Amino acid sequence: MNDISSSLLTISDFADRGIVRIGNTLAWLNGVLLVLIITQVILRYFFSKGLVTLDEMEWYLYSVNVMFGLAYAVAKDTHIRLDVMSSRFRSRTRNKIELFGSLFLVFPWAIIIMIHGWAFFHNSWVINECSAAPMGLPYRWLIKLFIPLGFGLLGVAILSRMVRSFALLIKKEQ
Repeated sequence: MNDISSSLLTISDFADRGIVRIGNTLAWLNGVLLVLIITQVILRYFFSKGLVTLDEMEWYLYSVNVMFGLAYAVAKDTHIRLDVMSSRFRSRTRNKIELFGSLFLVFPWAIIIMIHGWAFFHNSWVINECSAAPMGLPYRWLIKLFIPLGFGLLGVAILSRMVRSFALLIKKEQ
């Protein structure tokens, strides 16, 4: 393996490890989410009393998991793709498809959603948006912050995939 491809793979591995570490840390939110759901079910069905605060907190936690789970799935290479078709291709062809698909399909959307998500968050923050429900959570802008953060991290994960694919392509040429 040449020095350039080795260096690129090291950079990609570093980015993937960071994203996986963030994903593993945030995975603990699923335990909190489970406790909130069970508590809400018990309150609603045994005491006929649900709490809007718990409902909204569940939505928030689920949203954070989804936003960061996208990047985690890409970093762990467990995201959905047409493996049935790609398994028939040579490694070089798969790397080309990964590189160009990421560059022209996924990465631009991650950037667009990150930019618009930032504006979405900023507008909410400026007006100090809170829940419309009487007992809802304050600081609705806080959850909206996770849109640009999550898609920014997805952008990093996609860049890492592109760097890895490029490194494997130039490695094959040597």
